[in-house]
Amino acid sequence: MRSPAALALLVLTASTPAGLLAQEYTWQRVAKAEPDECYNGFGQPYLDISQCDGTGVPKRNQTYPWGMALAGHRIWIGTGANVTHVARGAVGQGSPLDTPDTVAEYGASQYPGVPEELKPLLGDWRPPQVWVYDIFRDEQINVTPDDPLLGFTLGLRSAGANNGAVILAGPTLLGLGINLFAFDAHSLRYLGSTTMWQYSNIRKWVVVDSVMYTGVQDTFSGGGSVLRWRGNRWFPFLFDVVGTLDNDVANLAYHDGRLYAGTWAATSLSSLASLVEFISGSGEPAAIWMSPPIRRFGLSWIDAGGWTKVWSVTDYEPDPVIAGAYGIGEMASFDGHLYWGTMNPPFSGFGALAIAYGAPQDPIAAQMFSNRAVSVFRAHRLGHLFLPPQIELLYGESEFPVYTPATEQGDESWDFIDNRMGGVAPLYGASGFDNPNNYYFWSMGVFGGALFVGLNEFVQGGTTGADLWVFPDSGSPAMLVDGAGLTTPLNEGFRHMITTPNALYIGATNGANLSPEGGWELIRLEGAAGP
Repeated sequence: MRSPAALALLVLTASTPAGLLAQEYTWQRVAKAEPDECYNGFGQPYLDISQCDGTGVPKRNQTYPWGMALAGHRIWIGTGANVTHVARGAVGQGSPLDTPDTVAEYGASQYPGVPEELKPLLGDWRPPQVWVYDIFRDEQINVTPDDPLLGFTLGLRSAGANNGAVILAGPTLLGLGINLFAFDAHSLRYLGSTTMWQYSNIRKWVVVDSVMYTGVQDTFSGGGSVLRWRGNRWFPFLFDVVGTLDNDVANLAYHDGRLYAGTWAATSLSSLASLVEFISGSGEPAAIWMSPPIRRFGLSWIDAGGWTKVWSVTDYEPDPVIAGAYGIGEMASFDGHLYWGTMNPPFSGFGALAIAYGAPQDPIAAQMFSNRAVSVFRAHRLGHLFLPPQIELLYGESEFPVYTPATEQGDESWDFIDNRMGGVAPLYGASGFDNPNNYYFWSMGVFGGALFVGLNEFVQGGTTGADLWVFPDSGSPAMLVDGAGLTTPLNEGFRHMITTPNALYIGATNGANLSPEGGWELIRLEGAAGP
């Protein structure tokens, strides 16, 4: 899979206030989505890839490496198909699209796996796939099981590996329940599947001292749980609840002897259950929770009620309604600090305001003023017994527009109000790493003594390629590694990162399902920052 044409070399030349020295990195595509369908024209009958006889266009529906995990010398990848269009259809914002690079058919889709009444929402959905990239052999292997449960799975949004087993999991097709699929990490043998109806979303796994944990959303309460995996290759679906939180547990990180959980407020980011909460206005804002100290044998059921909320987006965002549309992005421990960023789906703040107050008088102004790009923070001493925590704003805003709805006494208004950190200015730059189109703080990876950050960029009318940034140390601002998607500008975001001794592996999302450059990618990055 390593094509010389896909190899890129970058010498960082961006100047920064800290006057950082340039670094060299190389990267190349090592695995990629393969065509799985033959596009025969908008709204035309579905054709399997085996029916592509030269009259149609090979189509790559698998656009997201939605879950990734490392097991030995293999990277496991669970995919999601046409995720952006499925998400837009789910919230009624889907618009048909037919360009040379990308098609989104929505209700016109003739895919036979979706009932007619659900096609406006799920017409572009396809069953997810499971791939393995063997680092030693430089080989990409399709291990998708012949399991009908995949036909009822929205996508494989998460992956974890431990104790000789690999589990890939994701929401059911309608977001009520999660489906889990297990494999033997050594032989690649499929071990079976199950559905856990009590949970509606699952996204992140982490291994701490040989114990694996994951975060889920509770289907009925709308809250969240942290689960400890107690399974093995013979009984892969055994879990204990070791954390009970007030929201969907989206991200997990180990830092300074504790587990930290980042939650999402109720939005369509997570599941149908969250969307219902969002529309009803219930639910708590996104926050970061800290576990009790992890003992020798890991967290157990007695720790479930002992978690502490250490930070909330309302500690930063002054508009309480817009704060409800935030999520906590990826978290990572680096150089004695816990780093994290925010998730701010485009127009989610506008949607929250419309639900809370009704349609604004000036929708154009409301869309502009309610917009938020990612903000980036780090914390020190979160679990200290005697000293208060130190939380710093690295990229963000010292003040935000705050909405006051119209009343009988006057029209609606927008007033600039200090952030709730006392109006503190960011240390290094504005939101989005000075790019207002960066909305998702998706991934981080520590490699070669530096902290890499992968973002998702949203640009009306297309993509200019995702941004990859790097913090060389905890005393310097981030530097731009590449702002054009690494291997192709069609890469919209960097969804996952996996660190190995010799390279950083990056999973890229790419929604250009008709382009030969489209579909998910796995990119290997190495260079001066590496050993």
